[in-house]
Amino acid sequence: MVPRQRVVLAAVRAVLASVRAVPSSIVIAQVFTEPFTSSSYWMYSILINDDFGLSRDEVMAKLKAAGIETRSFFVSMHRQPALAKYGCDVSGSYPVTDLLARTGLYLPSTSGLTDAQIARVASELLALRAG
Repeated sequence: MVPRQRVVLAAVRAVLASVRAVPSSIVIAQVFTEPFTSSSYWMYSILINDDFGLSRDEVMAKLKAAGIETRSFFVSMHRQPALAKYGCDVSGSYPVTDLLARTGLYLPSTSGLTDAQIARVASELLALRAG
């Protein structure tokens, strides 16, 4: 499955890159690996910056209306009520974590995505910025 995930993620990047000007308001996630690690390519994530014109939640709602499911990033550890409930120290300020939780979303990334579906997801996302 991992080889197909690599193909899917490469195709999403290629479709977005084929557009003359991918807005800087969409940050395309990078896959980071070290020589002793490898990625599972489990999810394909992007950040919707404030200058996109829509919030992350608005983008997700519009993509859902177009039949494209997305998922928001995980809730920041220091914001999870369960951790506070069990005595974990959730004090402190973590602005980067809060930013990622507020702006991040996962695009469809199943190994079963066709090239046409990948192109549709990318074009619908980019059309939201243009619209």
